Amino acid sequence: MERMTGRLLATGRSAGFDVDSAGTHGPAGLPIHPLTAAALARRGVPAEGHASRLLTPDVVAWADLVLTAERAHRAAVVAALPEAADRTFTLLEFAHRAGRAVDLGATDPADLVAGVDALGREDSARGTRSDDVPDPVSGDENGHESVAEVIRQAVVMTADALLSTDQRDLRGGPDGSGEE
Repeated sequence: MERMTGRLLATGRSAGFDVDSAGTHGPAGLPIHPLTAAALARRGVPAEGHASRLLTPDVVAWADLVLTAERAHRAAVVAALPEAADRTFTLLEFAHRAGRAVDLGATDPADLVAGVDALGREDSARGTRSDDVPDPVSGDENGHESVAEVIRQAVVMTADALLSTDQRDLRGGPDGSGEE
């Protein structure tokens, strides 16, 4: 998710987005799974240099938007920093709502995040669907390919929405110098 998102946002009309990743469990310092790296390479996304790291409250506090693979990961982020609840979503949840938030008038990335959060409350009242990206770690090459494609589609929708509203940084600094 991080590699695809970073690549799309860096090649868009603005390179002002910082994209990083951290995991909710597992050891730090591991490279990307070889089958995932191969699936990324087939999509033109390099995996070299990535090393896993653990999620901390400081990492969450730094981010203006936190995207997770699963609802359980989202819960772990919110447990680490409860005030991040309104800016933490699964990737699929954010991707599916971002276009609607833009259509409803989101004018900058912060507005987009707030709009997706508001739509999430509305959607919750109507029922739930699975917003989890399947974990391919124990799967074969086809499983990694399938998950990479799900992520690619969601990342494209997410990046399109962010770039379509990108006029200022997410924290709203008048000179665009705030953290993103």
